Order: sequence, then C-alpha cells, then structure tokens
Amino acid sequence: MEQDRLLDKRGTGLDLAGLVEERIWIFAAEGFEVDGWDESKQVLHARFETPLLLVPFFVSVVYGKCFREGRLEMWDKLWEIAASLDGLPWLVGGDFNTFVSEEERQGGVRKRTREMLDFAEAISDCQLLDVGADGPKFTWARGNVFERLDRVLLGEGWANMFESTRVSNLPRILSDHCPLLVEARLPEPRAKPSFRFQNMWVRHHLFLNEVDRCWREGTGTRGMINMQIKLSRLKSSLKIWNRVIFGNVFEGLKKAEVEAKEAMERYEHDSSLDLRSEMNRSTANFILKLKMEEDYWRQKAALKWVAEGERNTKFFHGWVKQRELNLESI
Repeated sequence: MEQDRLLDKRGTGLDLAGLVEERIWIFAAEGFEVDGWDESKQVLHARFETPLLLVPFFVSVVYGKCFREGRLEMWDKLWEIAASLDGLPWLVGGDFNTFVSEEERQGGVRKRTREMLDFAEAISDCQLLDVGADGPKFTWARGNVFERLDRVLLGEGWANMFESTRVSNLPRILSDHCPLLVEARLPEPRAKPSFRFQNMWVRHHLFLNEVDRCWREGTGTRGMINMQIKLSRLKSSLKIWNRVIFGNVFEGLKKAEVEAKEAMERYEHDSSLDLRSEMNRSTANFILKLKMEEDYWRQKAALKWVAEGERNTKFFHGWVKQRELNLESI
C-alpha cells in the first residue's frame, strides 16, 4: 500500500511539499505497528499498536471539503468508524474546514448555521469529546478572517486509556493553518493506601462506640507518641470492625432489599401491628444501606457529578476527568 511505502521513508529527509496533493499522510515512529487502513477522500483511518500500551488505539485524520454538501460524506464515514470501534480508544483530528459556533470565527459575513449544525450533530452521534486547545484561538487565517477549522476530538475509550490529552495550536509559519500538537500522558501507577476512612461508617450506630473504646485505652506514653499509637491502634481496629460490621457493602444492600420486599409482602397478607413494625424496620434498614452505598460511591469517585446524583456512562466520567485536567493546565 502507498501508506506502507510512506512509512518506510521516514527519517530520510524527503521533502514532501511537492508530493502532497489533496492526500492525507500518516507517519509512524519506530516501535509502532500500523495496520487496519481505511482510506476515503476525506478520512484516513488506521490502527496503531505499541509495546507501551496493552491494547491498540485508533487514529482518524481528516481533511474536510470546503463546501457543506461535500462534507456530508465525511460525517457519514466518521459515524461508520465510530459504530465499528464501539468505545475503543479513538482520536479524530485534522482540518474539518468548518466550525461548531460563531465564537470560533472572527470576520466574514456568510451564514454557516447549517454547516455548524452538521458538525455538532456528528460530534454528538459519534460520542466524541472536544478537549479544546492551548495557544491561538483560531487555527486558520486569511486576510481579516480568522476561524477554528482544525481540532482534535477524543472517543470514550481514549479518555479512559490516557491520564490526560493536551492539544496545542502551534504558530502558523509556512501555512495559513496552525499545526496541532497532541500530547497524551499514560496513567502513573499509584500506591494503594493501606487505610482509607469510609464516610459510610459514621451512619452506623456503633461507630462512635468503637472509636471511643479504642481512644480511651491507655498507651503508657504521653505527647505525640501517645497520639501516634492511638491513631495506629484505631486504624487497625476500624479495619477489623469494617469487615465484621459491613463486610461486602453490595451483598449487604442486596440482602436488605430482599428482606424489605419480603416484609412488605407479609404485611400485605396480614396487616398486623407486629408485621407492620417488621416492615418499617426492614425498610429503614434498606434505606440506610442505600445511603451507605451512595456514600461509598461518592467517596470513591470524588467527583462533582456523583455528588449531584448523576449516574451516567463511562464516557461522562472520562469527560469530567479530562475537563478537570484541562483546567489544571491553564
């Protein structure tokens, strides 16, 4: 294939300025295996593998037509690729030759509402995320007209594979377009903490008794050493207490749900005071277990979207993570 021949020429200093005519080119460094080529007039798609990653990732480089009707084929092709990948790591980038809002244009008078709507719908249908970019706001300029025609979009799997992805619009030098630099950072291994306080513990009526019991017991020391010994002892005690009292949070929740359902069914057949009291107790216990589970997930995620009750897909989780990382880099 022509792409394979091109990959063999990397590092030779070959000047491609006179060779590239309405074609998309992909260069790969040593250590990357590239296959799964899918080439159309506006999209060049390929599969990449490297020993640095456990799974392959996919890149689609685009060069959109300059008129709306011509780009419809590109949107269809991206949707076809998105459906075939089904959440695998995917990056889409290049010159789309259009933008999604009037804020991404300065100058010019022609209305492009339908074009913007096409682009926005394609991004949504393919479940892609625009991570924004550092550097100049507009990536293309001609005279007094400035537009953001070039961008990078990420799929759900890409946001989950990498710790962060940073896009930079570099200065325009030999072209009226800005080159785009994409930097993806792999997650760093994190040491698992030996002890983590669980917020759900405070909902249990025996929690304060356990803390008080451990803290009142003497250590035979004073000052900071006394404090250190008490904290260490409390930590060990709470680990054991958590296993005995809570065990598996999710199994406890399932059990409480079954007990509440059975108690309600018994009360429906016999509306006695005893069965009503039993139903109320089991329902209260089920509600308590639900709140404990909610505490568990809120603390584990430590994200605003969980605190607000948003139980969405992994894609939304990746979107929040990426947006927070982008804000940290500003």
